[in-house]
Amino acid sequence: MRPFEFPRELPVFSVLSVASIGGTAVLTGEFDRPEGVREGRAILYRPGGGSIDGELNTLAGLAGTIVVHPDDAARLGPGSKWPYYSGYWEPEFVDAILDPSTAWTRVRLVPRDALKYTRPAALEEEEVVLEAGEAVPSGAKIVGQIRNAFDRVTCGICDKRIGPAFEPFGYRPASNVGARNSLGIWLCQDDFRKFAERRSAAFLL
Repeated sequence: MRPFEFPRELPVFSVLSVASIGGTAVLTGEFDRPEGVREGRAILYRPGGGSIDGELNTLAGLAGTIVVHPDDAARLGPGSKWPYYSGYWEPEFVDAILDPSTAWTRVRLVPRDALKYTRPAALEEEEVVLEAGEAVPSGAKIVGQIRNAFDRVTCGICDKRIGPAFEPFGYRPASNVGARNSLGIWLCQDDFRKFAERRSAAFLL
């Protein structure tokens, strides 16, 4: 199998040692550059759902320690190198952008209705709005419908609004086309061209 190419935009974490401490695996290593590196949730990237979720606990210059689940330790031996990005971004979203097999479709956002329902609570009835087609919880009572309430979404990268009153078209993975507006991934046209079309990881920095 041909090895995958590291996204050139991402800093790379080189593992120097792995220690088992308190039921976790602690990686000591070094980044090749500081851009985009910050303490907190850390994702060590591999394509196709193979990324590892951890926590960057200490950072001093380019040296850092990342805590991961012990089950992942076998993949993280000394000498291994891992492209890194902040855990602000969910791996499933990043995989969709970077995976060459993701087929994207330009879609006009069509407003969808909402249902209002009440759900008995301990002290008062709670009124909830959800997109038509979404499952209504057991015991809930539908009390109304709001026409075209789900008439906008935001781009998953820049938060630009997509909808009839804003930018009418966006891009979705083919697997999301036909799904509810509130479900799955949307990209504005600019970010699709800058990142998804080029398989660029620059938005992660």
